[in-house]
Order: sequence, then structure tokens, then C-alpha cells
Amino acid sequence: MKIRLLLLLAIGFLSCNVHNSKGSLQKTCLIRQNGVLVEKRYLSPKGTPTSIITYEKDEKTPRDSIIFNEYLNVTAYVYDNGSYSINDLLLVKDYYTEIYNIDSTCNLYKTINHRILIEDSIANLCYIANSVLSDGTDASTKAVVTKSLNGIRIKYLRLNSLFLDLPEVLQSYFYEKILCNVSLYIDEGYLKEEIYIFENGSASRYFIYEKGFLKESKLEVRYFNSNETPIKTIRTYELK
Repeated sequence: MKIRLLLLLAIGFLSCNVHNSKGSLQKTCLIRQNGVLVEKRYLSPKGTPTSIITYEKDEKTPRDSIIFNEYLNVTAYVYDNGSYSINDLLLVKDYYTEIYNIDSTCNLYKTINHRILIEDSIANLCYIANSVLSDGTDASTKAVVTKSLNGIRIKYLRLNSLFLDLPEVLQSYFYEKILCNVSLYIDEGYLKEEIYIFENGSASRYFIYEKGFLKESKLEVRYFNSNETPIKTIRTYELK
């Protein structure tokens, strides 16, 4: 009964805007993929997440949710058969706490200053950069850095390895395919572009910001030796 009560309180917290300890109203971000609501986030006045809810395709049924405490440690909930239960996966906890940890060992966390809403991209780039390749060398040794007036381009060339923990959005198109090259462009601390070249195609994602906040991301997937139109996935971010 106690656990059920805690779950109900947690879901109630997620269903509306809440105030922080100083009384400042949090902001809500609605994330839509090709026009369909897929995620709702609540952000603190500092811009860090306080809770995240993901939705099924009907835009009404929650799939899972996460609540953050002041230290960005998380409690995850999964929705199944009409009820919620705690999902105590350590992977979920490490994923977000590492992203916002100023003491992170991944240099990209320091290079990309604006990390809100693109945690999956940054975590994936750090995962690749810190990996050991199939030939036994460190991926970090493959990095080529080019600096311009405001921006910096980082390329990881000739990776030629299989990465099994890529984000779902990449795995769905390139499951168990060799990743050859990765390129990213960062402009004044904002990640603007990431490009993945696989053995059979490419995935390019572009990020558009407005007044320092992410407004849209565009993913384009192309297959080599195919005349089909590129597959496009657009995400919009509406801040309220």
C-alpha cells in the first residue's frame, strides 16, 4: 500500500506544473516527433530536468517516466497494464547523472555546454569516443579536430567497428551494421550537427536553436545504393 501511494504521488507530480523550493514555476517542454507528442518534460528555472514523461503513439498513454531529485539522481517508473511500477535500472540513473555532471571524464560534456534535450546524442557520442575499436585501438586516437572562428568540428575516422549500444533511433535503421565514421559540429557550445556513416548508409541530425533553446531537430537517413527518398524524422520542442 505504501509503495502504491508513493507511485500515485509521483504520477500526480508528473501530471502538472510544480514549484521548486523557492516558489519559482517550472517550465514545461512538449516534444513532438513528426507532429505526434512523444515526450513531456518539466525543467527547473536553471534549465535542468525535474521530470520526464514519454508517451505511446496515442499521445495519451504514458510509457514511462522519470523523476529527478536536486542532485539529478533519478527514480524511473514504467507504465504497464494500467499501472505504474518502479523501474530500478542503474543504466537509467547513470545516463542522466553523467550528462549533467560537471566532473565528467568525457571531454565532449565540457565542449558541448548546452545539453538540455539532447542527452541521448551526447551520451552516444561519448560512448563512441571512449570505446575500444575492433582492432584494439582507442576510438579517441581517431579524432581529428578542426577549429573555425566560432565553431569546432570533430571527426572520428576509420572506426570500422560494431557498436551495440547506439541509441534506438540509430539501431532501428542500422542494426548490427559497422560504423565507419562520425562527425559533429559545435558552434559556441551548441551541438549543431552530428553525422554517422555506416557500411550501408548514413544518418545525419541537425539541431536548430532559437534564443539559446532547442526548437527543432531533423534526422535524415539515407541508404547507399538506393534511389529512395531519404527518411526524415523531425522533432519540435515547444517551451511553455
